[in-house]
Amino acid sequence: MKEKNLDREQCEKLIQKSMDMELTPEEKEYLRECLNNPELKQELEIYNKIVEILNMTKYETPEDKIWNNYWSKIYNRLERQIGWILTSISGIILLFYFLVLIFKNILASNIAVWLKTVIILFLLGISILLVSIIRERLYIMKKERYKDIKR
Repeated sequence: MKEKNLDREQCEKLIQKSMDMELTPEEKEYLRECLNNPELKQELEIYNKIVEILNMTKYETPEDKIWNNYWSKIYNRLERQIGWILTSISGIILLFYFLVLIFKNILASNIAVWLKTVIILFLLGISILLVSIIRERLYIMKKERYKDIKR
């Protein structure tokens, strides 16, 4: 009885592999033998129908009229901007917090003074560059040349 359960489990695994077309010739032969069982044959047919349906589904992009209507509403225009603002502010706060922790740990450690100075200057440089990039992106977003072009 246990051997039949193991065989059934093996057959079910092979059915799954057949959906992905990953069967070796030996596994294909074993699957053919498994399909003598009517339940397993029915299971394979169900999986084949599912694969067929999934292959027929396609993503359709909305029409321009729908997009224009979507973007004309104030809530839809504001929600992304507010989300980005909140994400940016929280990211800056977290970055500042972690930089303070790093500075405290560096200053409290027994590293040579010149090495502490170099590490702190390096971290400050990266922080300034990061803030500069964020400011630049925000400036460009405000002055986007193609803002008034309709999709």
